[in-house]
Amino acid sequence: MDKAIETNEFDTVLVPLNIVTRQALEELIPLAEDLDIGVATMKPLSAKTSNIITCLYTPSLSLLSDEPELKTLLGQDKISRVRNALRFVLAQNVSVVVPGLRSIEEVETATKVGEEYKGSKKDEEKRFRVRLDRNYCRDCGLCLPCPQNLNIAAILRFHTLSVTYGLINWAKKLHEGLEVGVANCTKCGECEPKCPYKLPIIDMLQKAQMDLQR
Repeated sequence: MDKAIETNEFDTVLVPLNIVTRQALEELIPLAEDLDIGVATMKPLSAKTSNIITCLYTPSLSLLSDEPELKTLLGQDKISRVRNALRFVLAQNVSVVVPGLRSIEEVETATKVGEEYKGSKKDEEKRFRVRLDRNYCRDCGLCLPCPQNLNIAAILRFHTLSVTYGLINWAKKLHEGLEVGVANCTKCGECEPKCPYKLPIIDMLQKAQMDLQR
């Protein structure tokens, strides 16, 4: 997408962005700002947990679910979680937020957040600040397919949820539901040359297995 908008053939770009999906903040959004290109963000209230039907455990994909760790991160009641999730996205250099609304109540709640937003507060900035390791998986999926059918991107995504965002139990549930585990990895090395970020994927998978086993 970075390469696409550098052509100056686009006026806007649509990207997923929420508190646990921040890839766009790394390069794309700063570049769009430099090029005066509008940024519309989708999925502010929902996190990607798996690809298509790879996860047997079926949690809500919503950041507003009743997972205890998400309540700790975003707020104990649903209105607080909506408010905090949307405020995080509004605090970024974006033009439009597209929450995906299914009822009048949701429209009214989201609209109120937008109308009342006057900038992020210091306690919010501290609460939502994370330090992403330089060698983290950006979830591009270019390492796939794996000869052993490992969903490498999902495994590393769950590990990031655990070690970076502290969503340890949620990440373990998601990992437990994968149809093919890291134990099936033969360390063939086919994935690593395909990674545009030159990540040590095999070592990262082994670390993920150790941290996510229950």
